[in-house]
Amino acid sequence: MTTALAIAALLLYLAGIAALATAMPNAIKDHPTAQHLADTNPTGVALLLALVTIAWPLTIPYALISNLAQRSNR
Repeated sequence: MTTALAIAALLLYLAGIAALATAMPNAIKDHPTAQHLADTNPTGVALLLALVTIAWPLTIPYALISNLAQRSNR
């Protein structure tokens, strides 16, 4: 059972990376600021995309925690 969950998590992670790899070239072409940054600082853009590729699963817990923080009565 644990192996099946690990395989499912890995496949989900790889699907997210594939989606990012597919969407990023089009997103950079569509936004002039991103295109300018890609032309002037390709190393920085590559490092940022590597960071996003590694950390994209953390967006779900972040969204949940920030939503709960906004709903707090404090």
